[in-house]
Amino acid sequence: MQEKSEKITVIKEKLLYFIELQRIRKEDFYKKIGVDGANFRGKNKKSELSTDKIVKILRQYPELSPDWLLLDQGEMLRCERLSDEHENEIIKAYKMTIDSQLKQIGLLEEKVSDLEERLAKYEGGNTEAMAG
Repeated sequence: MQEKSEKITVIKEKLLYFIELQRIRKEDFYKKIGVDGANFRGKNKKSELSTDKIVKILRQYPELSPDWLLLDQGEMLRCERLSDEHENEIIKAYKMTIDSQLKQIGLLEEKVSDLEERLAKYEGGNTEAMAG
């Protein structure tokens, strides 16, 4: 029985650690999962957290890894691959940004070229004026 209490305490401590790192207000967390904050303090911290509450937590916070929370394995946050659709949206946004920057570079190159021509004419005119 002692081992079970220690494991439950670890789960509640892990949850407090998770919400702290994620900058989730404790009050918001307790409200979302339907528990009183006192459940995570003092001797109540050692009380059992129901399976329903754990399921609710994992549904409310899908980024939280159940393996880390329950089995003490792996990373705290799930590392899920982006969906193909989301990945394509990101690639499309990058391409649009690159295209925009390439256009801007082209305009700036034209402007530099124009200024170089004007400078060359100006310098050429001053050289003639000085020679005369």
